[in-house]
Amino acid sequence: MSPDTPTRIAVTAVCLDPTSYKSLSHFLMGVPGSVVVGNFDRYVGSERDVARALERAQSRVCIIDYDQNMDEAIWITERLHAEAPDVYVFAASSYPEPQRIIAAMRAGCAEYLLKPLQNQNVIDGLARAEAKQKDRARSKIRGKVVTVIGAKGGTGVTTLALHLARELAAQKRKCVLIDQHPALGDASLYLGTGRHQYSFYELAGNTDRLDAELLQGFLLHHDSGLHLLDSPEALD
Repeated sequence: MSPDTPTRIAVTAVCLDPTSYKSLSHFLMGVPGSVVVGNFDRYVGSERDVARALERAQSRVCIIDYDQNMDEAIWITERLHAEAPDVYVFAASSYPEPQRIIAAMRAGCAEYLLKPLQNQNVIDGLARAEAKQKDRARSKIRGKVVTVIGAKGGTGVTTLALHLARELAAQKRKCVLIDQHPALGDASLYLGTGRHQYSFYELAGNTDRLDAELLQGFLLHHDSGLHLLDSPEALD
């Protein structure tokens, strides 16, 4: 791999037999952004070495040979899964028995590769690991909450919140305006969306079953791209 090529995927191995390791190294030499960084010759005590060897890559994969000593292979899989959760562990084995596959998956393996290693199976597993890594990175991006509070009614809180929310939506940012007036809030009136039969307070009472689909059912959608969680329509 060229020194200028970014390390997209780094792969290391633990106790992988020489034939499989040679095949893996030769194959990954032709995959842009991929590199094999070593084959550790012991199960016990190599988990920290594995994590250090992979730390500079965007996606990190460790292929553990499950043929030499399955008990120790399970042990290091569990240690890596607990101590380095961003490392995706693949089991490599000559045995396709369901009980062995189940044991490897329960220990924390993301893939079970049969020997001799097939290039397409390896590349498919790496693609799934990359996709999971990207999903995990996206899930770490947290939103922000901006709260606008007035000391009393008539101070322009709704107007300020509406303009701020509209500006964020105009910048193509995902934005939800929540009207937390306890009754008869007028954010939906200003936006011209009409009232919603459900309000913020009803949603708050259903947090135990809240998911993306339920949330969408509570939202009003404005043409600007802004979403609104309405206030109650009646005094309660």
